[in-house]
Amino acid sequence: MITSSEFEGHRLTDEEVLAFVRLLFPAGSDTTYLALGSMMNHVLGDPELKARLLADPALVPKVVDECLRLYSTTAMMPRYTETGMDYEGAHIPPNSWVMFGIRTANRDPSVFEDPDRFDAARSQRKSLAFSVGSHACLGMHLARAEMQVSLELLLKRLPGLRLRDGRVPMTQVNLRGVRALPVRFDDVLPA
Repeated sequence: MITSSEFEGHRLTDEEVLAFVRLLFPAGSDTTYLALGSMMNHVLGDPELKARLLADPALVPKVVDECLRLYSTTAMMPRYTETGMDYEGAHIPPNSWVMFGIRTANRDPSVFEDPDRFDAARSQRKSLAFSVGSHACLGMHLARAEMQVSLELLLKRLPGLRLRDGRVPMTQVNLRGVRALPVRFDDVLPA
């Protein structure tokens, strides 16, 4: 898609395509590994959920999406206002930077019933884990696929996988997640 794109009659050169790939390739690595760690921390810390996933792998996509909502890796995103506006009694002048709280929005009780409770059956239609519209994450489908495949394979090949010392607290403010997850496992099943 990138190699065949044109903008205002200009087709990207090989060097421009390579520069774009260099930009995109590492862009989601931190957020994806942190989200994966947070998801595994949750799943392995909930033996009932883990048993449900082992019995019904079709639940994996819903579990991934709920973990992405509940444990949003990126807390805040900057946005730039081109025009001024008033919001809840505060005036935001034109040409201002504002911070948008993704993690806070994903736990808004006016949008998500009982927002701090894990619920894999919950509708994710309003989740902002990957933002929306023109700001939507370009790698969201890849990140979801990586998380789904990882969860499916880890549970299938390592059904005895468990946390070594219980759930691990999440760290950091903006890029938040589990940076190390000590686990134990028994036999490795064949692929």
